Amino acid sequence: MSSIEITEQEFELWDSEAQKVVKVTAKKSGSEWKALCPFHDDHDPSLSINAEKRVWYCYPCEKGGALYNKRREVATYDHYDENGNLPYQIVRYEHPKGFSYRTKDKNGNWVYNAKDIKKILYRLPELIKAPKDKPVLFVEGGKDVDNVRDLGFEATTYFLVKGIWPDEYKEYFKDRIVVLCPDNDETGRNYSINIGKSLSEVVRQLKWLELPGLGDKEDISDWIERGGTAEELQKLIDAAPDFSEVLAEYNKPVEPDIKIEKPVFEKNKFEVDIPEDDIIKLYFDYASPTIDSPDIYQEVCAIMLISTLLARRVYFVLGTHKVYTNIWAAIFAPSTTYRKSTSISIAKNIIRTWFKDYLIPEEFSQEALMQYFTKNGSKGILIWSEFGAFLASCQKQYMSGIKEFLSDIYDCPDYKKRILKESTYTVEEPYINILTATTLDWFLRSIEASDIMGGFLARFIYIVATKKDKKKLIPFPERPDDEKLNRFLKYLTELGPLEGEAIFDDESKKIYEEWITSHEKAIDKESFTQTIAGFFGRLGTTCLKLAVIFQISEELKIHVKANAMKRAVNFAEQLKENIYLLLSDKIGFSREEREKKKILELVQERGIIDRSMLLRYSGMKSKTLDEYLNTLMEEGRIEKIETRISYRNRTKTEYKFIN
Repeated sequence: MSSIEITEQEFELWDSEAQKVVKVTAKKSGSEWKALCPFHDDHDPSLSINAEKRVWYCYPCEKGGALYNKRREVATYDHYDENGNLPYQIVRYEHPKGFSYRTKDKNGNWVYNAKDIKKILYRLPELIKAPKDKPVLFVEGGKDVDNVRDLGFEATTYFLVKGIWPDEYKEYFKDRIVVLCPDNDETGRNYSINIGKSLSEVVRQLKWLELPGLGDKEDISDWIERGGTAEELQKLIDAAPDFSEVLAEYNKPVEPDIKIEKPVFEKNKFEVDIPEDDIIKLYFDYASPTIDSPDIYQEVCAIMLISTLLARRVYFVLGTHKVYTNIWAAIFAPSTTYRKSTSISIAKNIIRTWFKDYLIPEEFSQEALMQYFTKNGSKGILIWSEFGAFLASCQKQYMSGIKEFLSDIYDCPDYKKRILKESTYTVEEPYINILTATTLDWFLRSIEASDIMGGFLARFIYIVATKKDKKKLIPFPERPDDEKLNRFLKYLTELGPLEGEAIFDDESKKIYEEWITSHEKAIDKESFTQTIAGFFGRLGTTCLKLAVIFQISEELKIHVKANAMKRAVNFAEQLKENIYLLLSDKIGFSREEREKKKILELVQERGIIDRSMLLRYSGMKSKTLDEYLNTLMEEGRIEKIETRISYRNRTKTEYKFIN
């Protein structure tokens, strides 16, 4: 069912408390394996498995134990070369499933080592002797080959890393009829597609057979075990499409599940008045001359400063729920020339210098964050200059569950308990803001469907600048004006006395009711409910939060009037367009872009990765991989590192991720 080098496999955990075996499917992560924990509600794999030591542990629920110790040899696959010699065997195990190479030493003893073994096709002598007009099924595992041959068909496979296919082996298939029969999963199909691209150059006919009725990750052996016969298989082969048809479909751009009709965005729906002493305007007057970034960056940074310093003192009521004015904001730009990180650093320096108690450390483990909240309180702002770096760190074991925890405290509950290792932490009255930035390019190549529909990213507001928003270059930015800064700080410090429930006057309510009614109708459209309802759905509450912040910015009062609500609606409409821009660009990636994305994820996950590992885990042909690597280098996403290894007289090629 699988080739030798596998990146996903099933493990059996021994649950000593329940005295039973629990099965999990884990993916390779460095030297260990990661899986969703079956003992708690796990959405971000937090269960670690050390296959070598045969132990497992889940940090969030502090549960661990040993793997079920029933590994046994179940099959051997003799690999004879074209001269009838036996250079090696492959051994298949169960409990857990795995493979190993073994060859005989000069004394005739088995040695378990794949080093220096030249890999060959399984059942190569039989393939060479087979008539040219007899179809050959190319399957994925030795078990599959043997089962297919038992039905009277010719079959072979190539055991090694999926997709690494030596082109010289295609000569064994010259002028033959070949039927590619992939496993029923994406990895299996990609593996067979890559084999087919090579074989199509030499074969007489190349067909593609996807067996009916297979479950996820099942293969032809499963089909045979359920009663599949030689007669049925022959009929399926006769009806199988030509590989060229499948390849043409494979190379088509991936169509979205739904069509998104571009909505009408009412930017600047209302004319508004901005007072001279408006806090947001004062920040803009201070920051704008010092940097040539888009104006919207300065506006959102000012909003975040006000939101942070309100520190859970101001709220409004929706039904029975108190809603506080915290905001999570992510700034996006096409490139570094938009000065997104510099814009954030101006706001960060103000907090660090004058309001340092509100600045939460940006680097932390989950336990360190709990300790910080316990000691210093849980009110403040997290500022990351690069959103991608944070999301990448969330994949690490010590950060497992951090996104879920932050999502849990976004709505400012009275308290939140967290159990880590042997300690229980209680975070009381949390009020957390987040300000971060990244590039549109990184976002589009990094998010997955689960990110779009999940709760963590949906809690952010997205500030997107495009070329039309870019300001003219300022070769020599002005020095900061201390007088403007002091005036801004004077008003900012006056936020302290503000406390209590924000009230919306009748006119502001009417404006909001008209807007939210129109907004909800847009969400109810079928094209939105499947894709971006989670993002659009929170904008109503965000609009009210912004209205409170704008009112405070205008008058240092929490009685919200019409002008502040109009500003909030204008801002919310801009946020709606930003969400649309991000998510509509995400949909419709071509196959080429997906392959590039796969490579980039492999490099980013490890920081630096050897080319041979990229071949192993990408499932691509060598030539195809090199083409994508060259493209990624030209785009400035990765760089190539070559190191001369003198004792082996060769050059080691690695690729490094560029942040």
